[in-house]
Amino acid sequence: MTQTFLWGTASSAYQSEGAWRSDGKSLSNWDVYTNTHRVVERLTGRPETGNVAINAYDPAQWRADLALMRQLGLTAHRLSLSWARLIPDGVGAVNPLAVAHYRAVITDLRDAGITPVVTLYHWDHPAALDERGGWHNPESVEWFRAYARAAIAAFSDLVELFVTVNEPFIDLFLVEPMVQNLVAGLPARPTVSCCGVHSPTFSASTTTPRRMSRPTRRALSASAS
Repeated sequence: MTQTFLWGTASSAYQSEGAWRSDGKSLSNWDVYTNTHRVVERLTGRPETGNVAINAYDPAQWRADLALMRQLGLTAHRLSLSWARLIPDGVGAVNPLAVAHYRAVITDLRDAGITPVVTLYHWDHPAALDERGGWHNPESVEWFRAYARAAIAAFSDLVELFVTVNEPFIDLFLVEPMVQNLVAGLPARPTVSCCGVHSPTFSASTTTPRRMSRPTRRALSASAS
């Protein structure tokens, strides 16, 4: 019988990788939120950032975490890509060091018998795009399309399960309004917001992994080249 149930863990790039300025990575929106606007400090009283996080970008730390996954008997791990690491300007050139890093991580998972599941967007995008309006900008549809195609081209030979956007409702209607209030010096309580309302990327996305057929992945890879 084919195994259909995956027992695993999940992580996000910003909350785990650290290495916030390493190997060509640019600033993300959350790098700016936590370092420049210090939004977490306003909530917790501590100047916390994801600059180091759990340092999972470091190979030694990653292998230690992988050993724990194997010890737990996990059959899957969901990781997210840092858009600011993969395409530092948000659009345009792909960072080969980022591709090499993520391919190594994904290969490690496969070699350990753990199915890799890759989230394309877990709430962090390049600050360069945030400065252009982020998801409020209708051009964000094409930004995300190009980013997704680049990711598929780089990793689809190793990954069958991709997640488009992690919890879009929470990001757009809770987290982002709270952050924007904090940046503006207002209470953190979120207000009704329609961030990204003109983005079909979000209205059509889900946190349910989609298994792509190999022809589909090959076609997407070809269209990205």
